[in-house]
Amino acid sequence: MNINEALEYARVNHQSLKDSGKKILGVAYTPNDSDAAFYTLEISLNEEDKEDGFDFYDVWLEGGHIPDRGFGVEDGLGNDDVNQLLKDLPPFALEIKYHVYDSVGSSYSGMQSAYALKAIFPQLPDPESFDLSDFKSKAVEIIKTVNT
Repeated sequence: MNINEALEYARVNHQSLKDSGKKILGVAYTPNDSDAAFYTLEISLNEEDKEDGFDFYDVWLEGGHIPDRGFGVEDGLGNDDVNQLLKDLPPFALEIKYHVYDSVGSSYSGMQSAYALKAIFPQLPDPESFDLSDFKSKAVEIIKTVNT
C-alpha cells in the first residue's frame, strides 16, 4: 500500500486492527540520513478521538543505525487533515510501501534497529549471534523487496 492507501486502510479497518493487534507499518532504509539509516513508521487512528467520533491519524516514527550508535529518532506526528499530515512527514515516508503485520505487536517499538527489524522480519538472523554487517545487508535486501 502507498501512504494514502495505508491511511485509508487504517480508517476503514480501525476496529479489526485494534481487535487483532495487527499493525500497519512501513520500513525505510535511508543510508544518507545522518539521524538514522533505518526507520519504522506505524500508522493508526487515535483511539480517544475515534471514540469521540472523528478520525485523527497518528504516525509513530522510530529510527536508528546498525550497528547501534547509542542514539536514535523517535517522533509522533498526527493530524485529522490527511493532506497536512502528508506535508509533515519526511519525504521517504511518502515513497515506501506499507503492510499489515500480524505478529509484530508492540515488540519492535523502542528497540535498537537490529532488534526492531528482527521483530518485524522474523526471517532475519538473530542480531546477537550474527555478524552485524551481514545482518545489515540482509535487512536492506528485505526492505528493498517489501518497498517494490
